[in-house]
Amino acid sequence: MIVSEPGRRAILRTAPTVIRPELSAGQQGVVRTLLYYHIFGFPLSAAEIFRFSPVVWRDLAELEAALYELVAARLIGIDRGFHFIGEDSHVDERRADEARARAALPRAARWSRFIGRFPHVRGVAISGTLSKGVMKEGDDLDYLVFTEPERVWFCRLLLMGFKKIFLFNSHHRFCVNYLLAEDHLEVPDRDLFTAMEIAWLLPMVNPTIHDRFLDANSWIMEYLPNWRRCAREVGPVSQGLVKTVAEACAGGARGLRLDDWSHRIIRRRNQRRYRHLEIRHEVAMRSEKHASKHHPQAFRERVLRRLAHEIDSFEERHGVEIGGGEATAL
Repeated sequence: MIVSEPGRRAILRTAPTVIRPELSAGQQGVVRTLLYYHIFGFPLSAAEIFRFSPVVWRDLAELEAALYELVAARLIGIDRGFHFIGEDSHVDERRADEARARAALPRAARWSRFIGRFPHVRGVAISGTLSKGVMKEGDDLDYLVFTEPERVWFCRLLLMGFKKIFLFNSHHRFCVNYLLAEDHLEVPDRDLFTAMEIAWLLPMVNPTIHDRFLDANSWIMEYLPNWRRCAREVGPVSQGLVKTVAEACAGGARGLRLDDWSHRIIRRRNQRRYRHLEIRHEVAMRSEKHASKHHPQAFRERVLRRLAHEIDSFEERHGVEIGGGEATAL
């Protein structure tokens, strides 16, 4: 039956008013946190929600009360102690991924120590999925590497050369996608994705520089006010004879020229190789003198766009407001 415009207005006038449930600020924060990890099919425990929530909680008990109310309202689900949004809890997948990560971590630790033996490397941390205690089939082993000042690009060239020649360009064992000079540790990308990645990092070589890195990026507390550093046993940076001699040979003005030359070579290669990609090269492929970032798939941008979509969809589906438009970038 086709309803005329006057008839449609009459139906709307007589239709019962839909009462939209109002969520507290804490409950909104819980939903936004779960929506973020819903993108990855990653259910969270109450302790993880507490740690990565954008809202300050007095204690875990206060958070658990908010979780109970959200579960009762059927806005979120719970399965074997993990909370999630949607129909599938992904708990079985997470447990399988955790087992895979436990098996991979010793190997990643050995590679971290190996990277630490390269000339001019001053610290190493594990990033990516393994830093979160999970690993899916085919996932890379990702590393954040801290270097001596004015040696970021020479280090990158050495690491790229080793991977191509000795590992046949394998990403599954050796994916160094971010290098930072130890005198420029602040990350300029101030957004929720970057804050989460920094908070999950696993320091593997040189705890001192990792602490300095966290101090330089204390802005992440604006996104994750409940997050606290976890004490972790970390090995010192390796400074063997070969590394000492190599650094001496690439020291002073000679080392600066090598780094400048490496910078030009890699930047031109990236511009040529990835010119067809619709990415912001200054963000996804950062090539500043003190920072080398290699994210050609623009994963950060895709995640933040997906999060905005998930928030809008959740609000429309459930008739609630959870905010979050301000959560992507400062």
